[in-house]
Amino acid sequence: MNFKNKIGLLKWFNRDQGLALIIPSDGSKEVVWDIVLLDKAQTKQYKKLEDGQKVAFKVERGHKVMSAFDVVLM
Repeated sequence: MNFKNKIGLLKWFNRDQGLALIIPSDGSKEVVWDIVLLDKAQTKQYKKLEDGQKVAFKVERGHKVMSAFDVVLM
């Protein structure tokens, strides 16, 4: 599959649940980012996530919702 990179803002991040919601800048629907799926090395990189941060990401159809992956802080 060919996934396009998108840019967006982190609407909220819940450390306890390991979930984040991203608002794509292109006006498309919000996407969920399940941080729990990352390995421990990757998770350390995202310990300082804050609402409103700009991110680049890719989107795929999840089980019930659109999901973000390959998320990179900008």
